[in-house]
Amino acid sequence: MLENNDGLNFTEPSDKIIMRQVRIIKYIQNNKGITKKRLFNEWVYKEAKNSETDKRRKMLQEDINKLVRKKILSIDSNGVFHLSLDVPVTRKIKNDILLRTIYKIRAKCQGEAYQLILENIIKKMIADYTYKLEGTVENDNTEMLLYESKNNKRYYDVLSSIMNIDYANKKTEIDYRTRRGEVIKRKVSVGTIIFACERDKMYIIASEEYNGADNMTVIDMESIESATESEDINYIYQSDEVQKIIDEMFIVSVDNAENIEVEFKDCFNIKERLEKMAANRKFAKLDISEDKIVYRDTVRGLSDVARYLRGFGRSCKVNKPEKLKQMMIESNDKVIEMYEEYLNKNT
Repeated sequence: MLENNDGLNFTEPSDKIIMRQVRIIKYIQNNKGITKKRLFNEWVYKEAKNSETDKRRKMLQEDINKLVRKKILSIDSNGVFHLSLDVPVTRKIKNDILLRTIYKIRAKCQGEAYQLILENIIKKMIADYTYKLEGTVENDNTEMLLYESKNNKRYYDVLSSIMNIDYANKKTEIDYRTRRGEVIKRKVSVGTIIFACERDKMYIIASEEYNGADNMTVIDMESIESATESEDINYIYQSDEVQKIIDEMFIVSVDNAENIEVEFKDCFNIKERLEKMAANRKFAKLDISEDKIVYRDTVRGLSDVARYLRGFGRSCKVNKPEKLKQMMIESNDKVIEMYEEYLNKNT
C-alpha cells in the first residue's frame, strides 16, 4: 500500500522473471509499440557482453512469449508489439516515499484488524531498483518501478470506499455481485476485515439481519461493487463475539463451531507441522506420545479442515466429529472410484 497522488497500489509477488516482464511492459509503454528486432537490438546486443547474448536472447524470447500468452502483449501485421487494453499498470515511486509509507504502516497500524492485509501488501511490492535485476538502493531519490495488477486494483477501489465511511460505528450498505452475476443490496454490521493468507483474499466478517434474527456472514471483498454508510448503529465491530469467531475459524468460515479430534502418526515432519499450527490457534491442544499425536481443537469450517487433512494421507485418522469423518471417507471413496474407472478403461 503506497501513498502517492493516485492513492493506493496493490502489487504482485516479486521475482526476477516478473521484474524483467515489468521492464518490457514499461519499455513498450514509453515507445508506444516496438518491433521485435528493435527490442532485441536494444536489450540484447547493446547491453550484454558477447558471452551473454545467447542467454539474454533466450530469456527475452521466453518473457515475450509469456506476456503474449497472458494477453498483455499483442503483435500486429507489421510485426510491432503493442500493449493490450487491459494491461496491468506500471508506476514509479521514489524510494524515500516508499520507505516512509512502510514505516508509517508498521508504526500506526499495529493491532488493527487490517494489519495482516497491510503486511501482505508490503511483502508483495515489486521494486525494480534503477531498472537492474539485482540492484541496491543508492540514495533516497532512486525511483522504483511498481507493477499494479488489474485484478488486485479492485481491492483498492473497494477498500477505499469502505475506509472512507464509519463502518466501525455505523451499519454499511453494500452492493455485491453473486456468482450468477446478480447485484444484490445488503445492510450489514461489519465485525472486522481480515486477510486469508491461504486464499490470498480479503473478507468482511459481518452480521446481517435475516428473518428477524442476526446472522453472521462472510463477504468476499472481490464481490463488492460499492459500500456506503447508513444511519443505523453498528454494535458488533471487534466485539468479543467477533473475536471468538476469528479465533475459531480454521481459515474463513462462520459455520457453527465444532470440537475436532484427529490422530496422527508421529513420522516425517508431522510433529513440527502440528506444533506450528497449534501455536497459532487459541483452542488447539496436542497430546504427544511415543507413536502418535492427538490434535484437539474447536474450529469453524470443517470443509477447510478436511482439505488440510487430506494432505496427510494415511498418516491421520479423524476420531470426531462424525461429520468430518464422513467428509474424509467420501473424498477417499471418490479417489478410489476415479482410479477404478481408469483401470477398467485401460485393462
